[in-house]
Amino acid sequence: MLRALRIVVGALIIGLVLAVAQLATRDCTAGLLRWDNCLWLDASEYLGVPPQNKGLRAVFLGVVGVALLAGIYLTYRFALSPAIKPRATRVPTGDAPAGRMPPDTTVQPQALDPAQKDGS
Repeated sequence: MLRALRIVVGALIIGLVLAVAQLATRDCTAGLLRWDNCLWLDASEYLGVPPQNKGLRAVFLGVVGVALLAGIYLTYRFALSPAIKPRATRVPTGDAPAGRMPPDTTVQPQALDPAQKDGS
């Protein structure tokens, strides 16, 4: 049942992403012999900004692109991911076998012989 729900939610999210992508790439009439992006025209009308503002248009369409990318990633990651995921192998917390340990490369300080203290 959970798998069927994930598939339905994934299909709905994909449909929403495709609808927004279609709006973001479709051109609408913005005036006599003038065309502009439909999604930007609707958003600029809703926000009350002039549709000729190219800076806000670029930022808005950039945010829409990042949101579409995030929607596709999250759909793949959570709704359409494989049911069986590989598990990482666990290393025991105790002493590891000798074959798996790196060689001890620490240098141990050596005590000087009392006869060699004067450097001879």
